[in-house]
Amino acid sequence: MDRWDSKAINTIHKDMPIFVQDEVDQHSIINDGFTDVRVMNMKTKFHNITFTKVTGQHYENSDVKKMLENDFNTSKTMGFYLSTPSEKSILFTGDTIWFDSLENNLEDLKPDIVVMNSGGNGFSVGRLILNAQDVFKIHETLPQSLLIASHMEAVNHWTTAQKSINWNIFIQFIRRHLRYDCDYK
Repeated sequence: MDRWDSKAINTIHKDMPIFVQDEVDQHSIINDGFTDVRVMNMKTKFHNITFTKVTGQHYENSDVKKMLENDFNTSKTMGFYLSTPSEKSILFTGDTIWFDSLENNLEDLKPDIVVMNSGGNGFSVGRLILNAQDVFKIHETLPQSLLIASHMEAVNHWTTAQKSINWNIFIQFIRRHLRYDCDYK
């Protein structure tokens, strides 16, 4: 479980519905005094909102996976997709790197908005989440979607700044759309 701290425990009403990725997280939050903690299925309906669980991969390689499992007892992560008949759809990538399942989910779900944890966070052994190049891959996959980059410059192991994403996107755009007269001689 990520980002669950004493501020959350003391601020959130104990009877508020909380959706979690697995039973381990559920039991932990129930132990903090919460009474309505639900494990998300692949699809979970709440009022008129459908939550679709999106698999994440919180490690770039086996070294990062091993470190997460040894130091934090898990390497599991997830994102989720929210849809409702009356609003734009939104996908939260969660803590993930770019990998086949993320690309497949983006192509299948075609969210109107994508919120990406894109700080390039990692350790010396490898990355934990998306970076500037991955943001551009998401743009290539969903050119019509609004992309929101988050999780940047906020945690001590970030490596991708907002300026870096802006610059990388600009360079990639220019490379695809700019031609020189010598290209046509």
